[in-house]
Amino acid sequence: MISLSKARNQKFQYVNLLLASFIALYFELVIIRYLSTEIRVFAYLKNLPLIASFFGLGLGMIMNKKEKVFAILFPFSGLLLFLIIRFASALDINHLPLPGVDYFIWGTSESISPYIDFMRYAGAITVISLLIVFFCMPIGSLISKYLDYFPPLRGYSINLIGSIAGIVVFTLMSYLGTPPWIWIGFGSLILLWLYWGQLIPRIIFFILPLLVISTPENVLWSPYYRISLEPQLSSPREPKPSFMSVSVNHDYHQKILDLSSAFFEKNPKREPNYSALLTYDLPYLSHPGAKKVLILGAGTGNDVAAALRHGAEYIDAVEIDPVILDIGKKYHPEQPYDSHKVRVRLDDARSFMRKTTQRYDLVVFAFLDSHTLLANSSSLRLDNYVYTEESLEEAKNLLKPEGTMVLAFAAGKSFVSARIYKMLKNVFNKAPLSYGTAYDRHGVVFVSGENALPGNFSRCPIINDWLEKEAANILPATDDWPFLYLRERNLPDSYYILFLFLLLAWFLAKLLLPMKAIWTSNNLHFFMLGAAFLLLETKAITELALLFGSTWIVNTIAILAFLLMAFMANLILTFSTPSRKILYILLFISLTISIVFPLKILTPLQTIPKIFFSGLILALPVFFSAMLFSRAFRETHSPGESLGVNLMGALIGGVAENAVMIGGMLLIEGMAVIFYIISLVAIIFMRKSL
Repeated sequence: MISLSKARNQKFQYVNLLLASFIALYFELVIIRYLSTEIRVFAYLKNLPLIASFFGLGLGMIMNKKEKVFAILFPFSGLLLFLIIRFASALDINHLPLPGVDYFIWGTSESISPYIDFMRYAGAITVISLLIVFFCMPIGSLISKYLDYFPPLRGYSINLIGSIAGIVVFTLMSYLGTPPWIWIGFGSLILLWLYWGQLIPRIIFFILPLLVISTPENVLWSPYYRISLEPQLSSPREPKPSFMSVSVNHDYHQKILDLSSAFFEKNPKREPNYSALLTYDLPYLSHPGAKKVLILGAGTGNDVAAALRHGAEYIDAVEIDPVILDIGKKYHPEQPYDSHKVRVRLDDARSFMRKTTQRYDLVVFAFLDSHTLLANSSSLRLDNYVYTEESLEEAKNLLKPEGTMVLAFAAGKSFVSARIYKMLKNVFNKAPLSYGTAYDRHGVVFVSGENALPGNFSRCPIINDWLEKEAANILPATDDWPFLYLRERNLPDSYYILFLFLLLAWFLAKLLLPMKAIWTSNNLHFFMLGAAFLLLETKAITELALLFGSTWIVNTIAILAFLLMAFMANLILTFSTPSRKILYILLFISLTISIVFPLKILTPLQTIPKIFFSGLILALPVFFSAMLFSRAFRETHSPGESLGVNLMGALIGGVAENAVMIGGMLLIEGMAVIFYIISLVAIIFMRKSL
């Protein structure tokens, strides 16, 4: 009877550990997605909520004896965090100004003074980061508590299964276009189970989804964006809207415009349609008679409609966001997506360019400057790799011998426009014709190609002289340094808040943890493995984005693959004990191969062999790293503490990742190697041998 009771208790704890692990990864993704949507600075500091989550979970795992204190803080920190995000507009923190002038950004609020701007920015970032830490600490404490019921490797396997499930469920919710109150409501149900015996958490997690519920009729959720659609009048006297405005994540994104001759017959010089007409006509005035056209960033269809108006007979329209594409199909007055001449490609621009076998008269980079699309676990933007010299070279190679490339970008007279000008000049060995259209205030259109016709447009002056002067000292963006929006190779002023967070984290750890007892050579080993592992994840996401596209599916698969690699390594360690010496040798060999082998060589391969070889090169360092972790984890006497220290190491990796802005991808690869060497030294110091 006693053994049966113990078996039931262990099964109950199995479920609890699974759910606690699930909710840790699930809410980490919810916080990252929701924050970057509602408070725009977190779209630029995307890995700050990630490392705050890691730190909170790690701290909670190490301090698992403080469970009662956490239970008091937990519901209130969660309530305050999600209410701040939900009511960011009312609190006037949607568009906090970023300090410094070295990073190009749209949509910040008006500056009051540099001092006040910095105080608002630093204050909001610090408060929200601390709330994330306090929200994640109790979840970490629960994971640590339930880990103690199992042998280390079995408990870690359950933890990984729960984490994988958390990613899968949130990915499914993103695919279905669910709003945040459903994300939070589903997570709250799990928390109600885990805290069912405590009254205050029960009350708060029951009402939390109701407090953040918000489903305006004109708001849609895609895997990338919060999208709002608003009919607009050019003047209050108009009987019906002139156009529709699409905003994403509270930023203006694009207009849906009727630019047909029928519209202008009834509404001559109606704005903004009249101002937009020349911008969308420019590609076809520069290359009259273009029959075969590729449009990258087709959006709601303005560029596609322009191609049809000018007689194009074959159009590949590439758009990454399925919801924006559906909006265009439903609401664009010219119905361009209904034409049999248009082939809609739901794909990343760079990925499609590498897959297509077509050659075009005209390649059009539409206003594709999303400036908001980011990977969940990285400071790299998803659109960064569209605007590199290598990407422009790939687009050039898709042109017929007499073909023309046109690139539109909303950056006005800025270093971003100068950088694009320089890259096009380098790729085509000839300066592009550059028109300041002033469409949407900042529009610039670049026309490249030997046979592009120059236009003398009074409304679109050529600004080559200004760009030539500004581009002289501009560093071009490349696949190794893909930072279109960053003026120079440095860390933007706004990113120094990460070091403030590190300092704050150090004070918190020093205050709450028995430092001498925690920082043993064994824990240093776990710590460095965590730091290096996160850098490997960044590298893998980046490389896979270049090979298969920067879509949300590719990013999700990359993260899932990392967790599956860890699960496989853990499973193997359950039945065997490989030598640490051999594992480290294999790790450093595989790391060297992944660093020196240029994966772009695999681009011409078919999909299956490309997946196999790229996966092998990227996965082996991850696999051997996971083997080393499980090898040490099996021998630990405190699973929660060891896993917590490992997650706190990921905090260092997350901050170190930003060094890519200074030294490119090679620098973070080098740092990963250094972290692994330190982990090796730590384990040798502890064991005196391998």
